Amino acid sequence: MKSPMKMIDTCVCVTNDVKLRRMVRRTLQATGTQVTFADSCDDLSNLSKLHPAIIIVDQQSADTDAVTKLMASVTWPANLLLVGNWERWEEGLNLLYQEQCDNLLCREAPLEEDELVVTSIKLLSHDIFGLEKYLTWGTVAHEATIATYDEKRAAVQKIADFAQSVGIRRHAISRIEVVADELLMNALYDAPVLAQGASRADLMKRAIPGGGAVGSESVLLRYACDGRFLALSVQDSYGQLRKNKVLDQLVRASEEKGQPLRDPNLGAGLGLYFVMQSVSRFVANVKPGETTEVICLFDLRKNAKDPYYDAHSLHIFTIDPDEDAEAMVSTV
Repeated sequence: MKSPMKMIDTCVCVTNDVKLRRMVRRTLQATGTQVTFADSCDDLSNLSKLHPAIIIVDQQSADTDAVTKLMASVTWPANLLLVGNWERWEEGLNLLYQEQCDNLLCREAPLEEDELVVTSIKLLSHDIFGLEKYLTWGTVAHEATIATYDEKRAAVQKIADFAQSVGIRRHAISRIEVVADELLMNALYDAPVLAQGASRADLMKRAIPGGGAVGSESVLLRYACDGRFLALSVQDSYGQLRKNKVLDQLVRASEEKGQPLRDPNLGAGLGLYFVMQSVSRFVANVKPGETTEVICLFDLRKNAKDPYYDAHSLHIFTIDPDEDAEAMVSTV
């Protein structure tokens, strides 16, 4: 899906929620975007004349069939941002299989202006990498390169120590540790399997204390905290993550809760589902064949008793390495 190298001319937002309309208008018009609203997908008979670059659909105002029909009518480069509900998570995931429906922003937190702004700007600028985009300007990020099992263990402990030093609660630190370990395992073991066709079992033989380098490349771990969010990212040099693979794993895990899903040769089954269950926002930035960066954000303003504690957003951006400045960008 190609996106033009210019500011968005028009955004169409399908919602009958007055508060959401006000937020979208205030946020996107501040970026130079002309916003048009519709109460339902059926009200978009003039959509082809508008040729919006971004279409925002509120899941509360449109059912699955209406969204599917809407996307089938879009024949120009456009990105659909789905504003969804955690209670309708599976429905949202299935909608994301649509080629141009690549964003699921959770409104139960509720939806925040910064998330909408960052998502839109990344689509426009094609500058997709970096966890700083999701944090307050000036926040210092810490980083380390990881190549061995021992380095992975030490890095997870260092992140836990950092989280404790900034005052994060113990139950949240436990989630952060599990997510950091899972992301590092995926980057160190699963990415080389997909890229090189190696046996995951052979790589896992080195997953013991004192083991050597796991793959042919090290991975980059980064983490930071701005008081609102703790963000951590893991970046590899393989670029093997694909949108449909992420969705397949999440849908399968959601349907088979409690059952062992991890494939010993491919990995990233139930583990990815646990990651999504633990974070506030999951972001994957992919340059196929070159780089994958997974960013996870933990909302520190909430606690385990908060009814919206488990609200999650899912984003995947893909930039075509052959198109450079005129790159293709998709977001989940």
